[in-house]
Amino acid sequence: MTLFNLLESGAAAKARTNMLKLTSDLERIIDRLSTPCVGNGHIQAAVVEVTRRAGEEAAAYYQRVDSTIKDFIRKTLGIPDSTQVHYSKFNGRKGLFGFLYLSTLVSAPGQVRQVIAEYSLNPSYAIQALLDLKLKLSYLSDVHKNYEIAPVEYNADLYIGLVLSRTARNGTSVFEALEYDLYFSKEQELVVTLKRAVMECTPSQNTVSRPFTDSGMLMFDWAGKRFQRSRSLSATTNSDRNYMAFATGNPNAKALDQYHNSINYHQTDCLNRLERLLEHADVEFSPVVYEATHQVKAFLEGLPTMSNPLWLLDTAKSPSDNQAWLSAIATLASKFGASRVVAADSLPAPTALEVGSTNYLVVNEKVKTPGGSKNGSSILKTNAEGDKSYNSFWQALNAQQRNPDAEFDYYTSVKLHRFTAAVDLICQGFDVVPKKRLSEAAIEKSLQELALKESIFRDKALTISGAKLPMHSLQLVSCRRDWNENVYIQVLDIAVGGETIKIESSRRFDESSKGEFNHEFKQLGTVFGKDGTKAFDALWNSAFLIRDKRSNTWLNAYNTLRVPAIIGNTLFGNQERQDSGISPSREVAVEKASLPYYLTPTKQKQRHSIFIQDNGVDGAWYFVSSNKAANNTIAKQSLAYNVVVTDENGVRIPVLTHPLGELFFSTFTYDIVKLRESAKSSILQKIVELYLHN
Repeated sequence: MTLFNLLESGAAAKARTNMLKLTSDLERIIDRLSTPCVGNGHIQAAVVEVTRRAGEEAAAYYQRVDSTIKDFIRKTLGIPDSTQVHYSKFNGRKGLFGFLYLSTLVSAPGQVRQVIAEYSLNPSYAIQALLDLKLKLSYLSDVHKNYEIAPVEYNADLYIGLVLSRTARNGTSVFEALEYDLYFSKEQELVVTLKRAVMECTPSQNTVSRPFTDSGMLMFDWAGKRFQRSRSLSATTNSDRNYMAFATGNPNAKALDQYHNSINYHQTDCLNRLERLLEHADVEFSPVVYEATHQVKAFLEGLPTMSNPLWLLDTAKSPSDNQAWLSAIATLASKFGASRVVAADSLPAPTALEVGSTNYLVVNEKVKTPGGSKNGSSILKTNAEGDKSYNSFWQALNAQQRNPDAEFDYYTSVKLHRFTAAVDLICQGFDVVPKKRLSEAAIEKSLQELALKESIFRDKALTISGAKLPMHSLQLVSCRRDWNENVYIQVLDIAVGGETIKIESSRRFDESSKGEFNHEFKQLGTVFGKDGTKAFDALWNSAFLIRDKRSNTWLNAYNTLRVPAIIGNTLFGNQERQDSGISPSREVAVEKASLPYYLTPTKQKQRHSIFIQDNGVDGAWYFVSSNKAANNTIAKQSLAYNVVVTDENGVRIPVLTHPLGELFFSTFTYDIVKLRESAKSSILQKIVELYLHN
């Protein structure tokens, strides 16, 4: 039986994506988009020259570039120096910066193209900037129906989808909004993405309400009251906005559980506006459609279970609710079969933990700190002034490298020791939120993580009962790159065959060993089509690679903006239906699914699959569907990925007919990375990332 099931025509949905392909030549696109239109606000192009001083740091230099551009716009528009302005920048040659901004003055015909030609500026960047401002004008024309827009407001930051989220503890109102971002590739692909924005706002006594004041401070009407932004909050830790929301019969549904407040609604709205703009400008384009050609239903099961004794390490020195905490500890000790429970005052030093023979479950209390996540964090740096929370281990690692004497919470200290000393401790953190029930899914996930780590770090081999993996001698590569801090590259040599994945060696490279990495993997620049680029510099954050040692062939699985994201069905529009009073449903039929591949029918008691669109030598786009029926809301967008296979000379090879492609798609696991969902990655990727990220 073949791994890849070929789908008949019409068996898979044609999904709408967030990408358009523009087919006109660049000069025509620029001319058509920059032609003045009737309405409020017109696009102007300009260039400033800012020479970099000797020894000037990049951050300081580009801050000076930004200030110079904003000063130019203020002077041109005749607005106060205190006014915050927004612009769309595109680079030219060294020291010259082209940018576009909005004005009440109509530009001369061909002015934008003349500026680009005169200063040899990048036309693709210019088109991206033009579309950014054309889309902004589309929204401003709607605002103009309710507000008198002053010139200062043309170049202010634009937020869409404003909604009241909650009331903060200090009594201020927390609002959520969205900001769109456009990307135009050299292949002329236009991509629309949205990012969340969260802000604390206070009632304003100002008698004049309009979107922005002269200082650029966001101000708006809401439910008969006037608000202005007092400070921005981290959207990563403070946003409750869903990617998708389906029709609900609940008349009391929360605002953020309704479709018209979802990211999908506004992403679709942005794309619809762009299509209308391009049609009006007579710019030819075609929507990029995702339509699966193949389906993989076979997932690895039979993963190992724990056999080591487990110690439960209770780190809470003063739990918020003592009885509730003790009950949680007792429950966890039972669920994990703990052979010993160690209280906070008896915890062994991280350096004293046994390597390989004992598993450790470190139980942490999530703590809320000023300016931290609304959900709290268990990653804390302690000092006399109070605790500072972090959102990730990497942030804590960077802080520890800047200050080796810094003190952290117990589990972070264990992970720092494990990482810096390169010891194979088998440990797993478990966060407990005071007065909240323990998550069964989190318990199950932690059990699986510990079992995996035990096999990988103790046995240096993973046995998957029932697997029939083809014989391969491979190298797995994973990269963590903090652009302003550090680079870490993990390389595993493994042997694959039958039920077993054997780890033969493990190495980690960083800045101190980049020369060694560049020498051993000197062909990587060529493999990625980056001739002349050193291997260490050719890898990007979250890169995952598989190298077949015998043929020196590489497989690369990744997601970038050039891999389209599914946003709807090509047969109908979710936003248009919503605006006509019909919210998207959770129907799963190909012709009715409002979000194809997220919504899939159940066949033979299986809903989860890997859907693949075979693009030949350009790779294979794949999307992993969940094995459970969709809830009324989907919190995060699921991404499609591309996988490509190249030889040592950088020549691409069709993925689905190559042994590496078959191996990759045969190593996806069910119920491991996200419980009750199919994993979004291969077990091979999971193994190498455990070495790097643990």
